[in-house]
Amino acid sequence: MYGTTLLKRSTSVDSDQVRIMQGFASLHLESQFLGTSSPGIDILVQSSIEDVPSRTFKSIEEARYSLNKLVHAILLISRRFLRMTATEREDRLNRLDIHNQALCLLQDWLKTYKSTNFCVREKGGDCQVGHTILLNHYEMALIMWGHIGCTSESGYEFHTAKFLAILEHSVEIWHLLPSLSAAQNTSVGDNLATPLFFTALKCRDRRIRLQAVRLLNTIPFSQGGWSCLLMSKIAAEIVTLEQDAFIDRFLKDGFDVIDTQTFAGVKTSPQSSSKLIHDVRIGSWNVSTNTIRLRCQQWTDDGGVITFYHDMIISR
Repeated sequence: MYGTTLLKRSTSVDSDQVRIMQGFASLHLESQFLGTSSPGIDILVQSSIEDVPSRTFKSIEEARYSLNKLVHAILLISRRFLRMTATEREDRLNRLDIHNQALCLLQDWLKTYKSTNFCVREKGGDCQVGHTILLNHYEMALIMWGHIGCTSESGYEFHTAKFLAILEHSVEIWHLLPSLSAAQNTSVGDNLATPLFFTALKCRDRRIRLQAVRLLNTIPFSQGGWSCLLMSKIAAEIVTLEQDAFIDRFLKDGFDVIDTQTFAGVKTSPQSSSKLIHDVRIGSWNVSTNTIRLRCQQWTDDGGVITFYHDMIISR
């Protein structure tokens, strides 16, 4: 797939080395969502000689790692498009069949996963949670795939059903957290937050994204060094920047944070596409004032990008 630098695959299959590479890849993926910006560092890490995706999965963890590689590649391609001019972007899309390549890989992953679906045979709570987390990441990958090279944030409104599915899956996991083993609880904390954060940033339905913000606020985990509480604060700040006065009513109207049935009959006003934010990163963090500077980017009408900075006090 175009747009990434592929580190040379290791010929070693030592399990410790594989875990180190997987951990590094996961950390880099999380930093692309949540960390400070690192222009020019576009790396896709793979730990061994397996295909992408693998022909078979020996465990649900292996399936998740394989899917993470695809999400990682799609995300890095999108980052590269962000740095291109509109003309360069159109030329690359015309010359390279990026969308079909990515979709074929996602479809291959799903086919492989279904053929080795561990949760069909194992009905334990830990396995079911792992399965539900994978569904969330797959829905997120499909949404990201649909927007490779796209310069309109309004287009995410066509994925409202997928965003709602992510929210509903997250609520299912939230209910199961008390019954999980300690090891699985840690694993859930490493994988639950990203799709919720993505939903809070990208969903165009105010109620769904605000419910994602509030659910993030109740999860006592960290991901890649960032707490879910911090992620929820950043997401809420972005919603405020995009929607002005609308946010207060939806944050304070008293709806149950885990009751997705409250969406019945709820209507929200359309958002101004000119205010939607395409990309947000933590630019700097002033510990003495407990303030972070968010670097935000928006699309212009001609397909260009404008950047602005917003200071946010995180103690409130």
